[in-house]
Amino acid sequence: MITTFFVSYVFDLFGRRYTLFFSYVLTAFIFLGTPYTSPNYYMLAIARCLIGVTMAAPTSHPLINDYVRKSSRGKAVALNGCGVVIGELFTMGILLYFTKEMTYY
Repeated sequence: MITTFFVSYVFDLFGRRYTLFFSYVLTAFIFLGTPYTSPNYYMLAIARCLIGVTMAAPTSHPLINDYVRKSSRGKAVALNGCGVVIGELFTMGILLYFTKEMTYY
């Protein structure tokens, strides 16, 4: 939540493109390093927290206000929310099923 507060200033200072680009790049590097935290649970938890911090900009972006007409913004926000819910259901329902038989290691 604290990062979201500062991201709005970063959007104004550096623009939408650079902020979103660097946010995705930093998140990608954290994702690349996540498997190397394997024996240490605390490092995995720190990596997950860093993913939450670096993904604050893409999850709180003002792009709907920038690119959608005023008369259609409600529909765009609703579709965005439905996409998040469908993505979560897909992840928890389908992808988690494939990892059911994997071992911890």
